[in-house]
Amino acid sequence: MTNGGLRSRAWPLLFAGIALLYLYFIPYFPALNNPNETSRVYQIRAAVELHKLSVNEQIARYGMVNDLGKRDGIYYAGKAPGTTFVGAPIYAALRWIDAARGLPPASAFRLLYSLRLVGALLPTLAFVLAFRRFLRRYVSDEPAADALATFLALGSMLLPYALLFVNHSLSAATAFGSVIAVEAAARSLDGERGPARWGSGRAWAWLALAGLLVAMSSALDYALLPVSLMLMVYGALKIRRRPAGLLAIGAGALVPSIATAVYHTICWGGPFKLSTSFLANPEFAANQSRGLFGVVGMSWASMTGILISPSKGLLYLAPVFTLGIAGAAAACKLSRERRLAVLCLAVTLWMIVYAGSLVNWDAGWTVGPRYMTVVVPFVVFSMGLCWKALSQRAKAVLLPIGIGLGIASVVMMTMTSVLFPHLPPEYKNPAFELIWPLWRDGITPHNLGRSLFGWSGRAAQAPFVIVLGAVLLYLVWVASGSFLHPRPSVGRRIASAAGAIAIAALFLGLASIPRTEAKSVVQTGTQWIRRSVWEPPIAAAQGTSSPRAR
Repeated sequence: MTNGGLRSRAWPLLFAGIALLYLYFIPYFPALNNPNETSRVYQIRAAVELHKLSVNEQIARYGMVNDLGKRDGIYYAGKAPGTTFVGAPIYAALRWIDAARGLPPASAFRLLYSLRLVGALLPTLAFVLAFRRFLRRYVSDEPAADALATFLALGSMLLPYALLFVNHSLSAATAFGSVIAVEAAARSLDGERGPARWGSGRAWAWLALAGLLVAMSSALDYALLPVSLMLMVYGALKIRRRPAGLLAIGAGALVPSIATAVYHTICWGGPFKLSTSFLANPEFAANQSRGLFGVVGMSWASMTGILISPSKGLLYLAPVFTLGIAGAAAACKLSRERRLAVLCLAVTLWMIVYAGSLVNWDAGWTVGPRYMTVVVPFVVFSMGLCWKALSQRAKAVLLPIGIGLGIASVVMMTMTSVLFPHLPPEYKNPAFELIWPLWRDGITPHNLGRSLFGWSGRAAQAPFVIVLGAVLLYLVWVASGSFLHPRPSVGRRIASAAGAIAIAALFLGLASIPRTEAKSVVQTGTQWIRRSVWEPPIAAAQGTSSPRAR
């Protein structure tokens, strides 16, 4: 196959592989009673079954859970309402389908899986497609765009939080999605695809979508309000403050804004009252009472924790973001799209400062610093802007470094997230102290291989590993620089690919060093997770039952 043929066919095949990697494992562990998901599910059940937002009946039926708010003796989900807006229609549709087919009410597994699949995973995959298409407008080298989109999908925090019904990946998708919509509106207004006609509705529709996505990002995560304001300012500047355009953005933003205000009034007694003022857990409430909504200022522990610690540091679990953050700064100077580059850098720096300033910066059982997930597409896109501005010589030098760190990121994030996306903070290096032994021992959660074919152990792991290996091989080909102009010699291509492999291997080797000094912590925690938490039970791992039977 020629290089041109490989380039033209690579992305559809690559995206199919990414989609399979997202869909293959189903990390379902009801024994954890994960409050981040359970509190949302309680409220969605209440909204659809009882037409109310309070969850007292759910608590009486299923048990108490953290992450709740309480006002006048009535409990509600202690979260921003965006996931309720997303999840309630999904559950309502599921109940309608089940009733039409004469099926019993959905089990706890089926409900949660439906919410995860339709409410988080598939929207994230759709965002990856939109992001890559948008990126291609700025990155003419198609393999480079493929690699960046792969880093976004598999080498970042987008993956673990697309596998759960939480807000983080959705927040990232809606925030950057508003940028995509604003840029599409600007192209329409500037006549890139013909004369701009407001009567055609194209620009109106894009700007309304941008406003809706901006407001939805804040409805999903209150902490993104400053980011939403940045995005609004960027949108206004991009369309040159056209009154009609500003009106369209505002009209789109009204929908989630009004819904959020009504939700706040019902739950907390006023349109501008937030759940953070009514948290039921005394420890959570105490954290929120410190500083300004729990923002107490950066510290050495918090900044090293969210950036470089083996426990959950972004640059440790996804080292390609080291280049990405540097690229975000460089793009402000090098890129012709300076305004867009400045927006990406501003969002990135703000969220790093915010996450590092929280009293609860460690954020519990997480993969990476989850409060910073929104920066992922902005940083990856900045890498694209920087790549476009580089000379061919600079590209040839940086390519093996970037791809090497990207391969390490894909391996770390993917292999860590899909089995157990709930890393306990007691582990100082959970990726290698908890997760890698699961791979070594052939232990898997529910998965498509088990459900469809009854596979277990390493046989169930094999399809995932094979597809991931194919993705990594493509990244190695990209690292060779075969697509660069002028095309490097065979020796240089081999050296570049080998350099990327060496960088990835060196990083993974250093990262695998155990960090938790108390061996008993690792042994006790691992035994508890395997014996009391794991689904399907490890003792029955060779069975053929599937989650569909639950």
